[in-house]
Amino acid sequence: MKDLDYSLLVNVLQQYVKDIEFYHQRFLDSKDDEDLHQFRVNLRKSRALLKAFRKSFQSQKLLKKVIKNLAYIAKKSNKTRDMDIFLQACRDSFRPFVSMLP
Repeated sequence: MKDLDYSLLVNVLQQYVKDIEFYHQRFLDSKDDEDLHQFRVNLRKSRALLKAFRKSFQSQKLLKKVIKNLAYIAKKSNKTRDMDIFLQACRDSFRPFVSMLP
């Protein structure tokens, strides 16, 4: 890991942060479940990357705090995502019956 190009790691993390901010704002504006999904995906990718390169960071205490905060944000969005999935399942389940209504 000595020869790791840290600028690449920084660039990828910066892109994830931009994507998190982008999809968060889009979800707030649109309430589109795909925006919420992408928001959560980028949170997970960020955490995974930080964990994978954990030993590359000087401040392990700060890194641990960042990972914990990302996990907290993801956890807060769980209920919303679960509700979106539940509502979609209801729509899918009831769709055949709706067409039978007069």
